Amino acid sequence: MAYKIHLSCRSKECTTGVISGLQRPIRARNDRPIDAAIQTDASINPGNSGGPLLDKFGRMIGINSQILSPAGGSVGVGFAVPVNTAKRVIPQLIQFGEVRRPKLGADLRQVTDLLASGYRLPVQEGLLVAATLPGGAAANAGIRGLSRDTDGSTLLGDIILAVDGEKMNSVDDLYRFLDRKQFGDTVRVEVYRGGQRIAVPVRLIATPSQPRTSPRTREE
Repeated sequence: MAYKIHLSCRSKECTTGVISGLQRPIRARNDRPIDAAIQTDASINPGNSGGPLLDKFGRMIGINSQILSPAGGSVGVGFAVPVNTAKRVIPQLIQFGEVRRPKLGADLRQVTDLLASGYRLPVQEGLLVAATLPGGAAANAGIRGLSRDTDGSTLLGDIILAVDGEKMNSVDDLYRFLDRKQFGDTVRVEVYRGGQRIAVPVRLIATPSQPRTSPRTREE
């Protein structure tokens, strides 16, 4: 493969290395998955992080993000966010100071995790809706979370099986799907409810922030 160059923002010096992989999945600090990362063995020093990853012609192909270093130093397997991904989110960073992505506005639990913990559920895969955020996309569309019966027993909420035909077996699946969508888009959410599969149209809107109700739930 062609050699690529890391340009350090701090010292204006370059480190060189080989691009050893493409389309690598990594995680951001907020635990959200980032797909299609560029993997390189060039050193990423403290001054390189956030700087450009250049090809041998000086063209920027990515932004240095993180390094996996068993020894804890600057030498290891480095990862950069592709430049096309950066170009897509930079306008939001400039305007809002953060990346704003569509959300369903729901606390979700992976069915596979619940089954592994001993819970009995009517399906083997999907995302259980524990609760919906008032005013959020899921609540506005009528998607149901867990509720209480008159005798105090817990009633099962909707279980999301697929969105626009794509299976949702993990929260990461939903993250990746929503990353391709824009505010105002309408998606078709297939849920398991009362022994039936129901298709619910959901219009993606900006939702107000709200603390998570449980450390075991993930809001999306």
